[in-house]
This record gives sequence, C-alpha cells and structure tokens, in this order.
Amino acid sequence: MRTSSITILAFVAVSIAAAGCGDSAAQKMCKALAKKAEQCGDDDFEKDKKDALVAACVALVERDKESREELKAQMPCTKKDSCKEYKACRSDQMAKRRAAKIAEGKPEDIADDCRWLDKDKVTDGVKKACAAALVHELDKASKKDAKVDCYDLNELSKRYGAAADKARTKKICDGIESAKAVAELTKVAGNPMELAKKCDYMSKDKFSEPVKKMCGPALDKLAKMVDEGTNALKKVEFDVCYRAKSLAKKFGAARHTAVKEACAVNDEADDVKQALDKARANIAAKKPSIPYGCESTLKDLAKLKDSEWKTKQTAALIKTCYVELGVVVAENAKQSKYTCPFRVEEVIKAAKTHKLLAGNEALVTALNKHATCKKQIAAAKAK
Repeated sequence: MRTSSITILAFVAVSIAAAGCGDSAAQKMCKALAKKAEQCGDDDFEKDKKDALVAACVALVERDKESREELKAQMPCTKKDSCKEYKACRSDQMAKRRAAKIAEGKPEDIADDCRWLDKDKVTDGVKKACAAALVHELDKASKKDAKVDCYDLNELSKRYGAAADKARTKKICDGIESAKAVAELTKVAGNPMELAKKCDYMSKDKFSEPVKKMCGPALDKLAKMVDEGTNALKKVEFDVCYRAKSLAKKFGAARHTAVKEACAVNDEADDVKQALDKARANIAAKKPSIPYGCESTLKDLAKLKDSEWKTKQTAALIKTCYVELGVVVAENAKQSKYTCPFRVEEVIKAAKTHKLLAGNEALVTALNKHATCKKQIAAAKAK
C-alpha cells in the first residue's frame, strides 16, 4: 500500500500531539507538510484540496495507530533538502516498514505488503512468509462465493509461488474467467450470430471447455446456414462465412478446414444459379447463345474438393447449358456457307470436352443441320 499525502500529514499531526503541542501547532505542521508534498509533486497530492488534506491529517492521527507508526519512520524524510532525496527516503523507509510487517505479521495480514515490497528488499525470510501468505490467499479464494482479485493473486503467485501454487492460482483464476465468460455468452445464447461474434472475440486464454460448449452450437448453426444456402443455390451473407471461418480456428485445424471448404462451395452456389437461370431463359426465348457463366462456373467447380453437391451441380450445368440449350443454339443459329458458326462450334467443343454426343440424339441431329460443321462434329465423336 503506497503512503498518501493524507497519511503523511496525519503522521505529522500525531508527532506534534505526542510532543505535547496543541491543535494549532499540529495544524501548522500539517500545513507545512502539505506544502512539501505540493512542492515535490506527490502523485496523490491535489492542490485544490490542500485544506481538506490538512484537516484529514489532524483527524487521522486521533484514530489510526498503524498510520501513526508507519509515518513516524518517514518523518526524517520531510527534512531532506531536495525532492529527489525526499522521495528516495520515503521509498526506502516504506520498503523497510513493509519488510518488518511481513516478518512480524500473520499470513492473513501481509499479502498486500508482499505484493508491493520492492524486489531488491526480498530476503529468504520474506519469501518464506509471503509464500505462506499466498497459500492462505489461495485457500480463501477456493471457498464458494469467494471474492477474488486475480490480478493481485497472480502477482503474489508469480513472485512467491512454488510450481504447485502457480498451477493452483491458474486453475482458480481460469475458473473465474470461464464463469464470467459463460455468463456473458448466456445473455446472447438465443442469437446464433451474436453468440458466434462474442465467441470469436474471446481471447484464446479464456476459451475454456465450458466456453467451448457454449460456442460449439453457435458454430454448428452457422455451418448449417452455409450448407442450407449452398443446397438452395444461394450465397449466404458475408458475415456468416467470415464469422464461421474465424470462429472455427478456435476448434482446431480440421474444423477450420471443413468450414473454409464449405464456404468455398457456397461462394459458387450463386454463380451456379445465375448460370442455370440465364441458360434456361435463353432456352425459353430460343436465343442461340451460351451464357459466359456456364463455362466459367464449370471451371470454378472443378477446383473445389470432390463432393456430391459438386457432382450434381456440374451435371446440371452441362445438361442445361450444352445439351438442352445446345439444341436451341444449333436449331436457331444462322447457317454459314463457308465456316461453322461460332455459337454452334462453341457447343461442339463443349460436347467434345464433356462427351455429350453419345446418347444425346436430339443434340446430334440439331448439330448435323450445319453442313459446315461436319469436320468439327466428327472430331467431337472421335475417342
């Protein structure tokens, strides 16, 4: 515990009282000490509250024996010429006072002094006493409904704890942090996106097993949304895949890879739908044109990991774009005297790539109407 300006002033008043001086003398000395604190820029000295500090100085000496004894040792510091000497003296006297309290005190009373004692003042005796204080604090923290300041407990453990004490500290504080996290997540448990967001923002050190049990279903829900969107040929909102991929990292490489692949598939779902819709519109309008999306989407699908969905959509695109629409193109494209019409040749190339001529008589019949395409058709039929 750092000695404040109020406490310093209080001690001076006590010193004067002990010397037999009246209140006026105590007030005079307290004001003088307030001036010293102001002059040297004590961290907790507030200039606009000087009068209140002086009044507190006088009042405190009448009731606080510990402050009186603590500051009695610091009295010589107020007589130092320079502020540097004054502050160094205070720091040294405080450290000595803390070391003495630790040596004389009980484990339940010295935890704060152990934490605040300067490291260069820690002796073997201090280590032993503070280790006992740590054990006491851990025992107290282990009780049901105990109020625990994990920052203070960790500091004490880091400085004086054996390996077992540090492990115990970690277990206690991890449990506390986990309980806080679960309570926070429970507030948004009914909103999968909000829950996933909070889970994703949670730092790795707070991602305990209880937290995972809360966050796992949120990730499952997002993954389901992705799959449902994919099956409906609908791309999910950006936030769904972004959050799912980010959160999945907390559940290991395998889960992250699976979610990332599912989102890659979903990225193509909307392209598949657009290509199919445009192809079907051209069929209905008897428009002899293959949408660009047919070829580009097939190329993108080929890059995906093999799956039932990929196979199904690839087959649907080939059939719609190059068999059903291919017939429309061949039947409605203008004849050419010298060369195979570009649109018809486009269908023939696709038919060769995907081996469509065998078993698709309607397509073959429509293509054969173009005499200038016989060579290309023959090449497409060749194995």
